[in-house]
Amino acid sequence: MSIFRVLLLALFALNWAAASPRIGQYEGYTRLVLDLSKQVKYFINEQKTTLTVRLVGIKLPAESAQVSSNEIKSYSIQVAGNDTLWTMNLKHSLQKKFTVFWLDSTSGQGARLVLDLGDKSTTTTSKASPGKTTPTKVFAPPVARKTKLRVVIDAGHGGVDPGMVGYITEKEVTLDVALKLRDVLRKQNVEVVLTRDEDEDLSADKRTDLSARANMANAGTVNVFVSIHVNSGPETAQGVETFIFGETQGSQTRALAVKENGGGALGESITKQASSYAQSILGDILVQANLTLSRQLAHTVQSTLVKQLYVEDRGVKTGPLMVLRFARTPAILVEIGFGTHPVEGRKLDNPAYRQQLADSIASGIFNFLHVK
Repeated sequence: MSIFRVLLLALFALNWAAASPRIGQYEGYTRLVLDLSKQVKYFINEQKTTLTVRLVGIKLPAESAQVSSNEIKSYSIQVAGNDTLWTMNLKHSLQKKFTVFWLDSTSGQGARLVLDLGDKSTTTTSKASPGKTTPTKVFAPPVARKTKLRVVIDAGHGGVDPGMVGYITEKEVTLDVALKLRDVLRKQNVEVVLTRDEDEDLSADKRTDLSARANMANAGTVNVFVSIHVNSGPETAQGVETFIFGETQGSQTRALAVKENGGGALGESITKQASSYAQSILGDILVQANLTLSRQLAHTVQSTLVKQLYVEDRGVKTGPLMVLRFARTPAILVEIGFGTHPVEGRKLDNPAYRQQLADSIASGIFNFLHVK
């Protein structure tokens, strides 16, 4: 068995046992994913501003947390006899659709209970009348089903944060490449989630913005997370480089991390926080297995860009990049070129060249996921 397969199995075998829900904010809805050791019966109880899922015959560690979401304020997990109660405190009366379903892990071990709350849910359930409790609904585990490959694409910066400004403006180029990449992936029946699809930020607060983007890497089953950025530097600097999360490799890498983490004093603070986390995960088997997969993805995408576009190869590096910090899926950040280089910067302003960038990144992703 290859080392890749061993690490992949280790990643999923450990991942399904996690108790803390993973949360992602999408357009129109919030997704919460709870990793469990097995499928169990569950009951749903709706009230005016709460939604409670009772997991039968399983006990999870008690916890609670605030949630940055349009639909949910916070959640709590607590034991009730032999069962576990998972309660969502809602921001508004329960008048929107919600869907609950099981999603098996690809390793065949464990299961993921997924709750989608909001307008994009695919199944309508009955609505609660103000101040009244609706009848409890009982669900048995359904038959396992095959799911599509899913890729999350993060167009760096946006909204109040333009990113680097040189021969181009970073937030405009990253969005265009992300949209083009989305279209290429969809042609191969890959499901795509965009962290943004227009000139917007996820939060005016940069720390919150980066955390929200990172959380999307863990919303349900995600096979790949790619964050797209444009580099800056001296006029002589050019080429493509790809990053995975890790400790700083030299002063140049740290400077880039500070820039991509928000720049200035805020970027320094976030980079310091991310660096501390990078040092703390050195002994974490799950995280290290995932970083090994991330490195493989990074090398595949990096080499494809270099070979297909004949750009300077600046290599694969590690850095304390906040947007990659909590990813439980193979996650990379690609610097697609230097917007400050007189030749490369102008190329990045060319829609045809941005299409070539999207095609090359897609080829690397397809190779990594074994999509023909």
